[in-house]
Amino acid sequence: MKLLFRHISIVLLMLFISCDGEYPKKIVGNYIIDYDGNSYTCLFKDGQLYTISGDIVLYSYDSTFITVKQKPVQKITDSIQADINYTYTLDEIEKGIKEYKKFCYWIVQISNDSLIGPLNKSEFEITRKKLKISDELRLD
Repeated sequence: MKLLFRHISIVLLMLFISCDGEYPKKIVGNYIIDYDGNSYTCLFKDGQLYTISGDIVLYSYDSTFITVKQKPVQKITDSIQADINYTYTLDEIEKGIKEYKKFCYWIVQISNDSLIGPLNKSEFEITRKKLKISDELRLD
């Protein structure tokens, strides 16, 4: 019994240590990166889900702009489930999301609260240069 208790204690301790408390993370102004109800990272503003949902895999910001690289989970899920003659398991959908290699890019202009996107990589780079967004906000 003591051995079982010790194993359970170790597992619980590892779980608590692995939860690093990184989120929610206030990034600039009223913008926060946090998890939605499906365990995907999203951009929130004033406590409300902002337009960038799905799964944010990379972001950068300064006092003027927020740049975001997003894995469009809903788009991926819809394309996986497009075959109406087959019922996909949750594992198959999760695997499809992990293996999906295309990303969407977004730019939030903080001064006027405008959102640009979704953009592909080349559109993002062109828009980034056009808006004179710092090279420090690249999403490589």
